[in-house]
Amino acid sequence: MEEWLKRGGKAVVKVFRGEGYDECLNEMRARFNEVKVRKPEASRGRSTEIFLVGVGFKGAVDVQMGQERAEEEEEDRTVLVAEEKPKTKKKKKLDDLMDGMYGDM
Repeated sequence: MEEWLKRGGKAVVKVFRGEGYDECLNEMRARFNEVKVRKPEASRGRSTEIFLVGVGFKGAVDVQMGQERAEEEEEDRTVLVAEEKPKTKKKKKLDDLMDGMYGDM
């Protein structure tokens, strides 16, 4: 995720409950300040499909280099973002995207 998100970013990940789910959830919790578990209302009741919504990305964490590495990567991303053309589309708020989804599972 460090390749795509800047610190404070948000991510939505589609997962299926089963083998590996707990590890995925724990990994999200380690990388985000808050993780919400949502199931779309349109999803069938028997489906194991759910979405993990991560809010407040903490940035890259490396045991050996720690905070210094995360700060360097953040600076690199800032330079790339400054060079991109401004987007004209209006961003949807996370709460708007989560309408129609059930609460924490």
